[in-house]
Amino acid sequence: MKTHTDGVRDVRSFSDRWQQLVRKLNESQRGQATTIPETDPARVYARHARLRDLLAANGLVYRFDSHLCAAWSKGLVNLTIEEVADVMLGMRYLNEYCDDFNRVCNAIQEDIGKEVDELAVKHGGYYKGIYTDAVRRVYGHGCHTMQAVRRHLSGDWPEWPEQWPWPVPVPEDAALPTSTRIEEMTDASQDDRSKKS
Repeated sequence: MKTHTDGVRDVRSFSDRWQQLVRKLNESQRGQATTIPETDPARVYARHARLRDLLAANGLVYRFDSHLCAAWSKGLVNLTIEEVADVMLGMRYLNEYCDDFNRVCNAIQEDIGKEVDELAVKHGGYYKGIYTDAVRRVYGHGCHTMQAVRRHLSGDWPEWPEQWPWPVPVPEDAALPTSTRIEEMTDASQDDRSKKS
């Protein structure tokens, strides 16, 4: 995926990689991918800070309730920092801005609720695992939670925006040609001043 020098992820090639990312995330969460956990607290914090900064550059915040963010910071998930940012971008778009995705998820959730009630009537009451049974019966695809259903649905989601619908911070040097950076301009202006003296 194309990345600007400031770390902002380019949405134009996002849809090309989304299915691959979801598949890799699923493998990682099922334990099929092996990683070496990070045990040094300073290194965990450094990974956390790097991810927090990359997410901020893309208009996102490091969510402390995100299992993916925490797992990556601790070295427990076999994804690159860019892949974690892409997953967070995709999930934010789908969960907060994509009405069609949410309509589909809400309809499935409603059907699962009805199935739970039917199973309770059939078995003479609610029982441990009734929700998992309802998810499997309503949706299938190896899913046993609504989170798994959402992830499965997102893996095949066909519609992605031309650009992210939330504000993405613009780096100070964004208007400069790619071959000219602020540091180069500062060095050049210092050279000019020293020639004039």
